[in-house]
Amino acid sequence: MHREVEFPDLPGWKFTVTERSTSSYQLLALREGEASIVLSGFDYDALLEQGRAEATLMDSRLTRETGAD
Repeated sequence: MHREVEFPDLPGWKFTVTERSTSSYQLLALREGEASIVLSGFDYDALLEQGRAEATLMDSRLTRETGAD
């Protein structure tokens, strides 16, 4: 399984979840070439929420560092 997900509250981010083996997933999140997150786990929904939370945190940090809103 290979699924791409986008969240309206995280513009510019693209999440791809791949099932590596039975119930074992890898999440790759990319933000317009600036940042990336890679996570692995066994619970698809929890992995996606963890990726979303980390992307939100990373956006917050990047905004503070660049002074952008």
